[in-house]
Amino acid sequence: MVNYSLYFSVYAEGPGNDQYIQIFNPSNNDVSLSDFAIVNQVNGLTVYYDPFPQGASVPKHGSYTIAHTSSSVSISSAADWVSEVPYFNGNDALLLVTGTSFNYTVIDTIGEIGPNPGVGWN
Repeated sequence: MVNYSLYFSVYAEGPGNDQYIQIFNPSNNDVSLSDFAIVNQVNGLTVYYDPFPQGASVPKHGSYTIAHTSSSVSISSAADWVSEVPYFNGNDALLLVTGTSFNYTVIDTIGEIGPNPGVGWN
């Protein structure tokens, strides 16, 4: 059974590649991320589908952090997953989805897939 209570709780963009996102689980049970992925659209162009690593899960009442591979050690060392996924600059869409790359359900979103909104989202 898919848990739809997960949501993006943090979107952080610092200097350089100090970027990370967090997903929060408000439920009373750990949630496996085996059927989940992050969909990212950069500058209104290419859409990327990135499934979570095998064994990834969000603890009950806890969070799961994804940091950029080039983020500072203080950020990457605290992350659950270090990846290119948090490659954004304020106008890129991020979706938390369940399903496959061709057929998924959106659980939460920052921005929207489509044309580049310019300097950022309203």
